[in-house]
Parts: sequence; C-alpha cells; structure tokens
Amino acid sequence: LSFFKQIQRAQIKFDIVVLNAGMTIHPPQQTKDGIDMMLFVNFMANVIIIQYLIKLQLFNEDASNTEKPRIVSTSSDSHRWQKYRDFELLYNYNAIAQVSHYGNTKLWNQMTINHCSKMYRNKIDCYGHCPGPVFSEIARHSAWYLRWIANAFMAPLFQSIERGGKHIVFSCVQPSQLYPSGTYRWMTRRVSQAQDALNETHQKQLIKHANQIVTDLEKKYGTIDV
Repeated sequence: LSFFKQIQRAQIKFDIVVLNAGMTIHPPQQTKDGIDMMLFVNFMANVIIIQYLIKLQLFNEDASNTEKPRIVSTSSDSHRWQKYRDFELLYNYNAIAQVSHYGNTKLWNQMTINHCSKMYRNKIDCYGHCPGPVFSEIARHSAWYLRWIANAFMAPLFQSIERGGKHIVFSCVQPSQLYPSGTYRWMTRRVSQAQDALNETHQKQLIKHANQIVTDLEKKYGTIDV
C-alpha cells in the first residue's frame, strides 16, 4: 500500500501500465500471509495493482487525450495448455507440476484482463498478450537442477529477451499491430483449453476468489481512502 500512497501524494497519473512480473519456484513457498508465492507474484499482484489504480483514479483520463489509458498484461503461451482450476487445488505441487501451476497463473491473468476489458471498456483499454517463447530467467527461483533443465531446453529453442521485449513495446505503442502469439510454428497451434480464458462463469468465480484475498489483506493491513 505504501507504493500507492506515494503515487497518490505525488499526484502521478498513468497513461500505460505494463504488468510483466512472473516467476516459477520450487519447492513451493508461501508469503508471510500464507499465500502461495507463485500465485501471488504471477496473478494476485496484478489484481491488486489494477484494483487500486482504478479505485484511486490514478489513470490519466484527461478529455484532451486522443487515446484511453491502457493496461498491458504479459501472459504466457503456457496458459493455453491449462484448464481452469480453483486456487485451493494448487497450493501443493511437485517439481513437474510447477510448470502446470505457472500456466494456471497465466491463464488467470488472461481471464482477469478479459474481464477488465469488458468492465472498463469505456474508460481503459486492456490487453493481454503472449510474447511467445522467450529465453528468460523465469526459473531463477527453482532448484538448481530445474534451472539447468530449463536453460538447456530454452537456450536453443526460445527467442532472446530483447526480441521478446519487442512484443511488450508494440502492445504499449501500437496494439493494432501486435506480433502473433508464438514465434515458432510448434507454439502456434490452437489448444481448446485456452477457451477457459473466455468462460464468463469461470471468470466470475476467479474474480470472486481474488477479491476475497484482497479483502482479507485489507483487513490485516488497512486500505487507502480515495
């Protein structure tokens, strides 16, 4: 909350917000509030940021602007292989299942940004995008042998961070000319499970669970007055 208080005091308004944080971690860890670490970093942090930016009216909605403020949420192609699951099923996972858990957190991101695009369509443009396979340090918090396996797999097959970063730039500057999701042919095939991101019943369940976590955190740490 201290971050938002500083922004509020400085009277800063945002034109574009990029939500790009992500991690994999094994063995599983929890925050001091008992929330799964990967769940919190990859998904809940985005929910909290979006909610407070809107609640505190921190987007630049000047009538003279030719474009609406924009939220760009970076997901992962791994979300397309996942089916919607409730939070409580994902608090204990082994080294193999961490990849699936990561994909679920990214699926939730896509579901949330799709929900926001409808809810705030008259005020804010919301984009969820997948930059395709990128050779990043996403496994830096995992066990050493998992980092070795991930690096050995990603190095010859995935694109560089610099090239992957172009997708984010285009999302921020020219969303009408986005690169296609998946740079390599084997990543571009359609996967039916990805339709879960558009399922409105699942979206409502997801937002309800996420809002409950936010409410519990606000009871413990307080909230910010508008």
